[in-house]
Amino acid sequence: MSSSKRKQPEFVVRNSVVVLAITAIVFLAMLASVFQYNTNLGITGYVIVAALAPVIMYFIRKKVQTKVITINSNGIYSHTKLITDWKHFRSAKTDQLPLGVGDPRDKVVLIVQFYNDQRDKYFEQQIRLYNTLNKSEEQILEAINYFYRESSRY
Repeated sequence: MSSSKRKQPEFVVRNSVVVLAITAIVFLAMLASVFQYNTNLGITGYVIVAALAPVIMYFIRKKVQTKVITINSNGIYSHTKLITDWKHFRSAKTDQLPLGVGDPRDKVVLIVQFYNDQRDKYFEQQIRLYNTLNKSEEQILEAINYFYRESSRY
């Protein structure tokens, strides 16, 4: 008698490889141009850039492998830490935090509302949604709705 374990589906949000790679290439090009126009360094500047490239690629790989948000049949996780299970889940939405003076960046957050048994009240957890993620806000909310609906079937 063989019991086949099916892996539970999950929705994983990671940093985007493309965005991080483009950012790294731009910064390496800026660094190379500094060394190009600084005649005192000569070939040493290019050697430094060549040595930094693998280091940057290592950090990109590590950042991409890290799960930022995981949504599955157990609940919602932020960086592998359980925020809430579906039994205590109340709602989720995205919102934009107020921008500071001269701050051009979007500050979008996922707001998860859940009940805490130990404190006997509702809480909100904000998870920052950076522009470098590989999933959109809409996809994240749809995944939350899907897994919540699936959990309430049982």
